[in-house]
Formats: sequence, C-alpha cells, structure tokens
Amino acid sequence: MFKNINQDALPTGTLNQTQTIPWYDSSQTTNPTSAGTMPALELGEKWTDYATGNEFAMIYLDLVTSEGGPVTYSGGTLVCFSAPTTDTIASTASTLDYVTLVTGGLTPNAEVGNYIFFNDLGLSRLIKANTATTVTVSLKTSLVGNNQYDADILPAAPTNGTAVSIIRPWHCSLNSATTSPTGVLVNDSVTGANTVVQISGPLAFVLGNASGTALVAGVPASTAAAGIIEGGSIVALNMNGKYIIPWAAYDAATLLVPCQISLE
Repeated sequence: MFKNINQDALPTGTLNQTQTIPWYDSSQTTNPTSAGTMPALELGEKWTDYATGNEFAMIYLDLVTSEGGPVTYSGGTLVCFSAPTTDTIASTASTLDYVTLVTGGLTPNAEVGNYIFFNDLGLSRLIKANTATTVTVSLKTSLVGNNQYDADILPAAPTNGTAVSIIRPWHCSLNSATTSPTGVLVNDSVTGANTVVQISGPLAFVLGNASGTALVAGVPASTAAAGIIEGGSIVALNMNGKYIIPWAAYDAATLLVPCQISLE
C-alpha cells in the first residue's frame, strides 16, 4: 500500500491569493491526526488489496449525542454518510468573512476543514474557524497585500434567515433500514475517531440478522436497523444501486456473514 502525498501545484504565497476549491485539500502535508513520524491517511483516501480485490477507505465515525458519549460499534457493522447539519443565518452580524447561525450548538473549531453551503448565494466555502454560533470562511493574511482577507471572502453577505448546510465529507454514522450504506467496519471502532471501512470486494464480513427475514446464499440482502443486514426484498431507497450478497444462508443471533459487497 502506498501513501498519496497531496502536494500543492502552487507555492504557499500564490495559493493564498487563489480561491480554495471545494473538496480540494489545500494543505501541503498529509495532516497527521496524531503526533509521530508516520503520516496519517486522510479522510476519503481509498486503497485496494490487490491480492483479494477488496477496496477500503478511511472515514470519520461521528459521535452521536443521543448515545451519551463515545461508543463502540462492532466490526462488520454497516455505516452511512452522516447527514449535513442545517441551520439559518441569524439577524445579528454576518459579514463577507464570517456568519452567525440561529441554532448553532457547534463545538468550537471542530468544523475546521468541513464546508458550509449558502442557499441564497448558491456556493460553498471551506470552514477555517468556528465558535458555537459563528462560522469563518476567510482569514486575513499578510501574504495577500497589506493583511487583506484571502480569496475565499464571500462576494456578498448572506441574507438573514437564509438556509445553510454544514457538509462533512467522509463523516459516517450507524446505518439504518432507511439509509444508504457506504461501508462496513473492518474492526471494532469507537465513535469520534478515524477508522477503516471496506467499500467493495468479493469477500467482506457483515453482521447478519438477529431477527427478521433469513439471509439466502447468493441472494442480495437488505439493510436493517443497527447496521446489520437481513434477507427479503431490496428496498430501492436504502441501497441505491449498491449490493450486499451473502455467501451463506443465515437466520439466527447476530453473527458475521461472508458477503460480496459494492457500496461505492
């Protein structure tokens, strides 16, 4: 397995004078998530085990407030992409470089590196700082003129009351019977941390049903609650062209079942 090094095509000074393109990491390092000499895999990075044909990806497993803190999901559990957080622009100060939200409730600076989409402007911006109720999209830099704002400054102040969405690429949560699975956990994983999921391949181990319709070998499974699979008809809403095919019949307590999957 080789590690991609995302080095900018532009020098740092020049980069500060160009607008940050959504979905492009403008850092010049791999941003290790912990101290040490080895670089970390970035969120969304994919790789293939060519010996088996299985494909994997790095994701962030979101904390779920209702669960009361970090919890552990078992290896074989299905996860899905987390839904964006929606909010509205408050009537208090919103400028070309930051906005104030009505609901807020954000963890300070936890959204750095994520994106905010403005419905009225029809554009998104990389989040560079945040408080519980404010989101900053442009910072002053001495590399652009006389301490001017960088090129991500908004073309106009968002309208008070307009809808916004905070989008968190490669953030995942527990899959359900009505959400579309995007990966299966390779190992037991704690929420609030980066982890690895398998996204395709001829051999994956997925948690099978503890109740419900029996799994049939060679017949596509459907998703159920708590990130498991069960047999029965495929629901178009939750699979969206993806598939999970069990290689063994099963209908008992929750257990890892060998499957072929395609969740991309």
